[in-house]
Amino acid sequence: MTSEGYIKYQPNWHKVAFDVDENILAEMNRVRAMLKENNWLGVLPDGIGFGNLSVRNGNDAQFFISGSGTGHLNWLAPADVALVTDVDIAKNQLSCQGLIKASSESMTHAVFYRFSRAVNAVIHIHDCDLWKKYFNVLPTSSPDAEYGTSKMAYSIENLLKKQSFNSGLLVMGGHEDGLIAYGESLEEAFGILRFHKA
Repeated sequence: MTSEGYIKYQPNWHKVAFDVDENILAEMNRVRAMLKENNWLGVLPDGIGFGNLSVRNGNDAQFFISGSGTGHLNWLAPADVALVTDVDIAKNQLSCQGLIKASSESMTHAVFYRFSRAVNAVIHIHDCDLWKKYFNVLPTSSPDAEYGTSKMAYSIENLLKKQSFNSGLLVMGGHEDGLIAYGESLEEAFGILRFHKA
């Protein structure tokens, strides 16, 4: 039995609607469509969704992220996006609001926003070929750190401290097929993925 797609953080979920800037939502959907075209985001044969993306909310560490289990959707509505307001990695706790829970990868996304103010967007994809090609070639998280866990978050944090912001792409060693691109915008993060695929 796979643990793919299941939330492993302890959620503090405020189930309330909130406004998502229409420009942010449009950009999320535009890049998300390109991710789907490349089979980097979607649904596994067992019906579990994979892949997600997020955008910083203003100048703090809060961020908008695609909701849990939304990989099957062709288009995100405001109700399909969560706002992560606080993360406590040590306690494995995450606070979010919206009509849907934040993605299972939200704790990992949070590390990037805390790492640098220059990071305004994060994309998590699945790609078996890229994962195998860049495993331990690009910065790679610990093989015993599972997705969505405090251990993965700490492993990513340690990598970021050792790497320059310009690396832009990390391999998730303990999450087969998983990679994370990050940058000043979703467009830049997607461009990094496209560059490495070429």
